[in-house]
Amino acid sequence: MSISKKVKDDPITLARDFGGAMSGFYFFPIEISIILGWIGILLLHDDKISAEDIGDVISLIEIITEKYGNNLVCMEDRQAPGILMFCLAARMRGWKEQADAVISLYFNDLWSSGGRVARDELEADERLKFVLNKPNPLANLDGILQNPSELLGIILFAGAISGLDDEWDGLLIQIDHANLNFFICDGFTNFSANRIETGKNITLRVGGEFWSLFDLRQFIHEQIDKWTGTNDTLSLSMNALSVYFGDRTNWSYVFGLLHDRKIIMESAWRRLTTTDVESEERIILFEKGER
Repeated sequence: MSISKKVKDDPITLARDFGGAMSGFYFFPIEISIILGWIGILLLHDDKISAEDIGDVISLIEIITEKYGNNLVCMEDRQAPGILMFCLAARMRGWKEQADAVISLYFNDLWSSGGRVARDELEADERLKFVLNKPNPLANLDGILQNPSELLGIILFAGAISGLDDEWDGLLIQIDHANLNFFICDGFTNFSANRIETGKNITLRVGGEFWSLFDLRQFIHEQIDKWTGTNDTLSLSMNALSVYFGDRTNWSYVFGLLHDRKIIMESAWRRLTTTDVESEERIILFEKGER
């Protein structure tokens, strides 16, 4: 866990490679999300990780959120797999506090910028324009923004399975009409290709197809119901490829975790008031995740 030791000894070591260059404002947040992704893969697939190393990982996560929290922001869709891998791993380990802290920082950036995410492979002048104008709702960023965005979908997905309804639902109005995308690859044989051509694109609009994290959870349940299984022996390779390439997500693995309840989809409670035939009010509580 050399990176953990380096960060403990010098908390700003992760930023040193960028040397204060203007490009660092754009690329450094992407690097942070990739680091989180490799942490996630380690935690998901290494059953023999020692207690000492686990302690180092927790320490590293805490330093990232505390020292680099301002860099847990949404730049490009290629951040999506890394962020997802981390959140899944933290949930599997029972580290709800760490998972919620990370995903909430990313969500804070999304709602404060109106859900703006940049296209991949922008030119240098376009990246600068995006960084300078992202939080400005009046700035014209036509041709620079990714629409629909898988990163937006991953952030909301992570919030939905973590049951952050009470914290996030009231803020979704800030990204009303933003489009999110899930790309589900057709199979395993082409997952390592430089570019995946075959698969299913699912696009949802905030305030259109869903209005709350409860609605999004219902959609997730429907996808799991259609899930046909996976080859678990390929999960590590596919997850690593997803973080490395950044433009593909191993949804089969994700659905498998939820289907097998290795990760429990958390739900807040919804309160309903009903009136019976004798005009007496009764309060009914049920989980938002239930139909």
